[in-house]
Amino acid sequence: MEPKIATIFNRIREAQIAQQSNVTVPLSQINLSIATLMKESGVILNFQEDEANKHLNIFLNSENKRIKEFINQLWQDQPPKEPELIELLQDLENEDPAVRIKAVIGLGELYYDN
Repeated sequence: MEPKIATIFNRIREAQIAQQSNVTVPLSQINLSIATLMKESGVILNFQEDEANKHLNIFLNSENKRIKEFINQLWQDQPPKEPELIELLQDLENEDPAVRIKAVIGLGELYYDN
């Protein structure tokens, strides 16, 4: 099963590629926290909780800021030192969709391990 943190990153990235204006992800505390950080960082325009359907509606920013840039901003003050993490971040920009998906899942697994 794909980790929750990987789901939000993957769905937003796919929606950006498809030039969609919004995307829906499962409603969870983790996704709310990530959406809040993304909004503050300008990756998304806004988000809205749909408690009745247990979804989080995310409205994408037309500037199309990439997920990798967002993750890099999170670690701007204290860059990641683990080689595996750096490699996963680089894989997010790979042209091969399978490599990108594996990187998103890997980031989710690292998040849950820590």
